[in-house]
Amino acid sequence: MEYQGTVTEQAHAGVAPISLDDYRAYRVSVEVVIDTGYELLMVSPFGGNAFTANFWSLPSGDVELDELPDDAALRIAREATNLLVELSHPAVLKTRVIKTERNGRVQRRLVYTYAIGVSRDWKGGLLERFCLGRDYVGHTWLKHGEREILGRKFDALDSDVRKVVCLYQGLVG
Repeated sequence: MEYQGTVTEQAHAGVAPISLDDYRAYRVSVEVVIDTGYELLMVSPFGGNAFTANFWSLPSGDVELDELPDDAALRIAREATNLLVELSHPAVLKTRVIKTERNGRVQRRLVYTYAIGVSRDWKGGLLERFCLGRDYVGHTWLKHGEREILGRKFDALDSDVRKVVCLYQGLVG
C-alpha cells in the first residue's frame, strides 16, 4: 500500500497501515531517501566486518518511544549527514511490515520510507557541511537519472529498497 503525506497527516486522515490497537506489537522504524536535488545518499552500515563494507542501504533507525515517525526521519537524516534537512512532499514513499523469526520469537517491524530533502537555507557548500554519521562506515551518492542502482555494486541491496530508489529516480527496476 502506498500512502501520501506525513505519518501525522495520515493519522489525522484516519489512514494507517495497521490498526492502532496492534501498533504496540510492532517495532517502528524509518529509512530515509536523502535527496540533495541531484543525488541520493546510500550508506554502508557499521558492523565491523568485511561483509558490511560491501552492503548498501538507506540511512535508517528506530523511532524513539517519545517521538513521531516524521520527527524520527528528520533526526536520522541529520545524524547520518550533519546537513539541514526537511520532509519532502509526499514525505512517506512506502510503508511496509516486515515479519522475522529469531530464536523462536516472531518479530514484527513497521517500516516507513521517507523522502528527505537537503535544505538550501544554510550557507556553504554541501561537501563542506556533509559528515557521515558514526553508524556508517561508507557512503556513495547516486546521481539522478543514472542507472547505477541497477549495477552489481548493489546486488545485495534489499529488493524493497531498490524498488523505492528506482521509482524515486524514475528508473524501471
